[in-house]
Amino acid sequence: MKKVTSKIVSMALVAVMTLATAFVVTPSVKAEAATKTYNVFVEEGGVEINYFGNSVSSVSSTNSKVVGVKKDKKAGYKAVVTFKKAGKATVTIRVKGYKSSATKKYTFNVKKASSILKPSMQTIGENGTGVLFSVKNNSKINFSSVQLAYTFRDNLGNTIEASDAKIWDLGAKKSGYATGSVIASKNLDLSQSSVTVSKLSRSKALETGKTIGSSSYFAKYDASRNILTFKNKSVKKYITIKAYVFFYDAAGNILEVTPRSQYLKKGQVMTSTVSGPYHGYDHVKVVTNAYQ
Repeated sequence: MKKVTSKIVSMALVAVMTLATAFVVTPSVKAEAATKTYNVFVEEGGVEINYFGNSVSSVSSTNSKVVGVKKDKKAGYKAVVTFKKAGKATVTIRVKGYKSSATKKYTFNVKKASSILKPSMQTIGENGTGVLFSVKNNSKINFSSVQLAYTFRDNLGNTIEASDAKIWDLGAKKSGYATGSVIASKNLDLSQSSVTVSKLSRSKALETGKTIGSSSYFAKYDASRNILTFKNKSVKKYITIKAYVFFYDAAGNILEVTPRSQYLKKGQVMTSTVSGPYHGYDHVKVVTNAYQ
């Protein structure tokens, strides 16, 4: 049995992932595998399915408008799958080994990210010229990154700015944040503005990733030293710890949000400098999540 490890690599519009394949090469025997089903999202782009040491002879999709598939011209052991729109399709891949062949089938239930991720915006800062992007993750999936496409408009509906923002390390059932800004004279009106999820990348290829409970790690902020300390207290493998430091004024308004993250093995401690707003603040809140 060939062992294929899973990994995630960023590559333009296609999120390149490797599916673990149980392709048994038995001389002169044709192997038919059971269909594997995956729940995926259009914004993930697609996957690469690799059969190292073998070659892809043919590919097909039951609904090419939903899920496309093609052989990689430069790497004969690879098939490239693309998620095009919401729907369902089964991909069939014929693989040849030494004196053997196998038919592999994968069913993809494709949805839009809006079914699980809820983005929003609010103004922050002393003069209200900062913008806090928030995404609520209603799924059990840990995402390594979520890219947002936003358009700022004024009260007349005129476009002020159209760009992207990225939220890193969004935990399952958690919220993630990113910040932006706009010139006060532009008269930003968030009720006229818009934000959507444009791209996704998972922490583990086509898997949910393992969520780590708060008792197994910590991220604490020392305001006297402007130091944020991270520690993996008890998890044997490396974990990603994400922390957001929220700075507030006396009235409870958000002045600033600073994100930090660390990748730590068991017992490891790391620190990061986090300075507060230039004109000071009243109190701090730290929001965290962690996953493998």
